[in-house]
Amino acid sequence: MREKAVETVVLKKNVIRLVRRPDSERWQAHYKVAGLHGWIRKATGETDVEKAAAIAEDFWADARVLAKRGYPVVSKKFKAVAEAVLIDLYRKIAESGTKRGSNNDYVSAIQSYLVPFFGSYNINRIAQQQINEFHQWRTAKLGRELSKSAQANHNAAMNLVLDYAVTQGYLMPFQR
Repeated sequence: MREKAVETVVLKKNVIRLVRRPDSERWQAHYKVAGLHGWIRKATGETDVEKAAAIAEDFWADARVLAKRGYPVVSKKFKAVAEAVLIDLYRKIAESGTKRGSNNDYVSAIQSYLVPFFGSYNINRIAQQQINEFHQWRTAKLGRELSKSAQANHNAAMNLVLDYAVTQGYLMPFQR
């Protein structure tokens, strides 16, 4: 685990601060936006405190505009969101005690198809073009078109991941 920050500069009390960890020369911006829980952290890439402060103020202003317009402030990779969904699915499978069922199918679809293809995409940046490319990739990988039932399982698994992203604020409902 990383050591706690030894240097902190408060720019706006309980809103924006700069933090420099003992193992780095560069400042990290920590800021809060109304309506979001917790601190958002971003690297400034700067060693100079004045330049880092200006960058932190810009990060905070940009995040406020995004939140005000109803866009996600924090973006996550598809893989990270899918892993959180998988944890929940594993819990449900363990509680049910069955080796068959839709949750097992969803786990398989997420691990074998969705994460390998969409894993490196930001969840809020997946567009129809990527969905079309996914269908082509999946067909090429299998050498055939999936059955309607299997396609429905893949769609349901994708919806689980997207629904979770919406509930966490990584994706807005209109972006689905």
